Amino acid sequence: MTRDPEKRLGANGADEIKAHVFFADIQFERLAKKSVAAPFKPTVNSELDTSQFDEQFLRELPMDSLVDTAPLPDSVQEKFRGFTFHGDEEGQGVTTQARSIRLSPNFQPDDHSPSNN
Repeated sequence: MTRDPEKRLGANGADEIKAHVFFADIQFERLAKKSVAAPFKPTVNSELDTSQFDEQFLRELPMDSLVDTAPLPDSVQEKFRGFTFHGDEEGQGVTTQARSIRLSPNFQPDDHSPSNN
């Protein structure tokens, strides 16, 4: 580890990291196009299959990590359009069961979606 951030690998940009010998076998153009096969594909029974996770992590209680600083910029908020979060007065999030959904390319949020404040 290099203590001085200006001397660390990558301080001069991503190309410096890509040129490192550790990444010599990676074809970054193919990787960017998502045309590289994954080296390992776990066998799962369903989208809720947790058999590939260590039991230690399955026993942990999920926690929301709230940020008390300024709100995210509009460009970031836009990525979450249509999602909602409800926190209580102590800043703890309400735990709900979530499902994976796929939206059509023509999806338009309805009037009940959160606004970009």
